[in-house]
Amino acid sequence: MLKLYYLNPTYQKALTDAGVLSEEAILQWSCGQRIIKKNWADVFRADIDGLGTVYVKRYFPQRNCLLGAFRNTQALREYRNSATMARLGLAQPEPVLAAAVCNRFGLVKCGIYMMREVEYAESLDKILERMRKTPDNTLLEVIVDELIRVLARLHGGHFCHWDFKPRNLLVAQQADGVVITPIDSRSGKRMCLLTRRAYIKRDYKFLLEEPLLRPYMERRLRP
Repeated sequence: MLKLYYLNPTYQKALTDAGVLSEEAILQWSCGQRIIKKNWADVFRADIDGLGTVYVKRYFPQRNCLLGAFRNTQALREYRNSATMARLGLAQPEPVLAAAVCNRFGLVKCGIYMMREVEYAESLDKILERMRKTPDNTLLEVIVDELIRVLARLHGGHFCHWDFKPRNLLVAQQADGVVITPIDSRSGKRMCLLTRRAYIKRDYKFLLEEPLLRPYMERRLRP
């Protein structure tokens, strides 16, 4: 049974023509090139006519079947968290599809989340790797300023990304600065008074662990 959580109506025909809106296509995904393989997920990069370049995340079920029965598939959680960040005014990849293949008891066998490619963007970890060889302090300061702005907007909306690592931050350089797109927030959480301090600390933690970012972050965060 195919369960659709979200289907972008603009691209429904393109997905139908490509033959990817079926249980078999999702379970035995073969469209595009697999760029990441883990024991719980695969990530593919594919070009689909009428849609362009997309990234497809195929999630496998919880190893603990009982836990999986009472927890939303990661595909649905990632879609919902992306929608939350978009509502907070942050740049987000355009969602195309969030779905799951379920067995006859309604338990998820495989989840899928598809989003369009963010044009002219590269992950922050690749930029930092390049800067280790060829420093660019001006660009680094611009990126740090934007990171702090993004985090302020996230936390102002009482939301914690939970995995705010350089590899999950897409940076697009523009004439007047940079645009940062946080992605891969499968475990994002709403904050409350009891959790707020710990959640904010977690989002900053990964950036402060990066040697190139830490001095600039600390300087701007200092009272």
